[in-house]
Amino acid sequence: MELRALQAQINPHFLFNTLSSIAASSFMEGAPKTHELVQALARLLRYTLRQIGQMVELEEELKHVKDYLLIEETRFGDRIKFEFDIDPHSLRARLPLLTLQPLVENAIIHGLEPKDGGTLRVSSRLVGDWVRIQVTDDGVGLDDDPAEAQEGADPDRSRVSHVTGLGLDNVRRRLEHAFGEGADLDIRSRRGEGTVVTVTIPAPVRGPGSTREEGEA
Repeated sequence: MELRALQAQINPHFLFNTLSSIAASSFMEGAPKTHELVQALARLLRYTLRQIGQMVELEEELKHVKDYLLIEETRFGDRIKFEFDIDPHSLRARLPLLTLQPLVENAIIHGLEPKDGGTLRVSSRLVGDWVRIQVTDDGVGLDDDPAEAQEGADPDRSRVSHVTGLGLDNVRRRLEHAFGEGADLDIRSRRGEGTVVTVTIPAPVRGPGSTREEGEA
């Protein structure tokens, strides 16, 4: 609802035309970094203004994340290091639009920014009939709620069964809407050491008559 309200207030064509003009001007003025940033912002806005219920391939979602990180890199400089470790066999998996960017944004705002820097890592692996995508940071970690900790678990390593942070509950609900019980979002955190968010979605279909890619984890 928030996204649609925002869409109703913005004329996308005006935005893209303005950004294209700025990009062209920066290129003519010999400012390649500004040109690159404006182009990334234009792609990011175009992506976020697409139909919110749309399914996209992981490869396309990762390109959007990289545009977002390019802009964040300008803000943080070398205080934050970004790493990607992507299994090419996972790239055809489909997931709801804007699944990963809120996870990455949450890791930066709530994990790394309070620590004044660190490392953010995005990885994916094909494991049997599933693709597991992880967003990992070595930031401040989450404040575990003892009431939410699993019985008998290490209190400093409890699973956070509720989702904290703006937008993450929305991600969980959209995964459930898309896949039912065939997807999962799991958050594990150690205070002072960081957080790992794992998204599990069905593996990509390999071809006609085939179910999943197998054995290529």
